[in-house]
Order: sequence, then structure tokens, then C-alpha cells
Amino acid sequence: LFRFKTKFILRISGYPKLNFIRKNLWKIAFKKIHSVTCPTKLTIQKLNNENIIDTNKIFLLYDPIIELKTRKNRNLKKENFLLSIGRLTKQKNFIFLCKCISKLKKKGFSNLILYIAGEGGEEQKKINAFIDKNDLKKNIYLIGHKNNIYDYISRARAVIIPSLYEDPGFVLIEAAYLRTLVISSDCISGPREIIKKNVNGIQFESNNTNSFLYEYSKFDKLKLDEINLIIKENFFKIKDFTIFNHFKKLNKILL
Repeated sequence: LFRFKTKFILRISGYPKLNFIRKNLWKIAFKKIHSVTCPTKLTIQKLNNENIIDTNKIFLLYDPIIELKTRKNRNLKKENFLLSIGRLTKQKNFIFLCKCISKLKKKGFSNLILYIAGEGGEEQKKINAFIDKNDLKKNIYLIGHKNNIYDYISRARAVIIPSLYEDPGFVLIEAAYLRTLVISSDCISGPREIIKKNVNGIQFESNNTNSFLYEYSKFDKLKLDEINLIIKENFFKIKDFTIFNHFKKLNKILL
């Protein structure tokens, strides 16, 4: 509406859902946008397919997730628990993970311990009810929000990400930086782009119980040097998510 000389840069965070009205409003607004940054390749592909902005204005810019304060937690001793993190919502798919833990317990993994760190969300009562009904109080613990989650990530045997979608998935990247093995669904868009199966993480088919049980059984048989190799590969994979790399790429876009 106004002839501002300011360059407007739009940062898209999360996979965009575009209905007819929203798509056309974006098409009009994007004419005044200098550039658009996206956190994943899939989001860029989505905008290109919708043909609502010049492809030359779209840039891949990973979120600056890794913070210096995580460094002090990087070398803590591993303990015998699994960890999953996030609000207790359908997106995070914790009820699926609880069902998988229940099945693993019946298959002989009786000493499994899973901590779910997070609070709020529409699934909390459902998760608690499932734990009570299936006698999992000694296996699954809802530990709520933690101010220093890095301490838990660093000590966990593995971080499990059962999400239905992520963009890109902060927990995955923080776990990689803290040298903790990641077991993730192959959901869009972050995990699917970041994790290369059995190279820098353990990956299972999203929302597929049999796939999870199969991949977890393989993980449980891995030797320490095999686990450390996967962790090392993931650590090098996430270097683009540092604040410094974010600054360098953003600076080029601004020029």
C-alpha cells in the first residue's frame, strides 16, 4: 500500500498450509517482498510448486539452533534411559511411542525407561490413561518442562523423535550437537532431510509400529563403536545450524 524503500524479508517458519484465499493473498503480498527464507528444502519446493513468488527470491536458511550454552553438557556420561521431547500434541505422536514401548516390553525389553519431557497439549490425558491401563508406570515417565533439557539430552542413551512432521526439528539438531544418538521417524520435512538411515541416525517409517520395533531391535544390538560412528556422522551433519553459519548466509541475502 505504501512505497517504502525498506527491503522486506519474510522468514517462513514451519511448513505452510495454503488454501485458495491464503495463496492469493500471499501472491499479492509477495510482490513487495525482497526475499523469502525457508528452513527446509521441502518448504522451498512447496513455494515453487505453488508459483506465488519468483524462485530467485527464495533462499534456504537453516534456523540458528545450536547455542554456546549447550557446550558444557556435551560430554556427560550416558545413562540407561531413552528421551523424547515436546508438547503433548498429536504432532509429536507420543501416544504412538507409548504403544511401541508397551510392545517392546512384551517382547522382553522389560527394563526400558522412557522420559517424555514437555507439558501442555491435547494428548496429555490420553497418554496418562494409556500408561495407567498398560502397567507402564515403571517404564514411561512424563517429567514435564525442564529448564535445562540439554542435561537430559546429553545423558540419554538415545533421543527418540516419533513426530508426524517437523520443520526442521530442533530436538534432532540439539541431540546431534550433544553427541546423543537419534532415533527418528522419516516424517517431513526436517528429519527426512537431515537423517540418512543408518548413517547418521536410526530411522523408522512414520507412524509405523512394525518399522519402529524392527529398527529399535537393530539399534539395541549395536556395538558401542558402531553407535559412536553414527553419532559422529550426525555431529558433522548439523554444522549448518550454528548461529555463525546462519549469520553468514543471512548476510549474503541482505546484500
